[in-house]
Amino acid sequence: MLFAPVGIGRHVDHLITRTVGTAVADRIVYYADFPDNRSERPDPRFLAAHRLVPWTWNRGLAGKVDLIRGYRTQADARFPDGDIPQVPETYYLATS
Repeated sequence: MLFAPVGIGRHVDHLITRTVGTAVADRIVYYADFPDNRSERPDPRFLAAHRLVPWTWNRGLAGKVDLIRGYRTQADARFPDGDIPQVPETYYLATS
């Protein structure tokens, strides 16, 4: 399986990776780009074109915050007040 960002926030590196993922459509799982997914939604045209539906994972959220804090350059820039919300992961999987 390949995990790739779904491209929320339209960061160019995420969009490039998302495009690469389309080459392995039978083995791709897209994930919602956190924290951009708190204020923006994925491109509905991309979701429709690839028949993607959301799936939520809500286990281990307390540990997720510590993992995000470990990515210091991003955590400090994205959460300058140090408050990292505990939110479930959203993945997008192709329907048959």
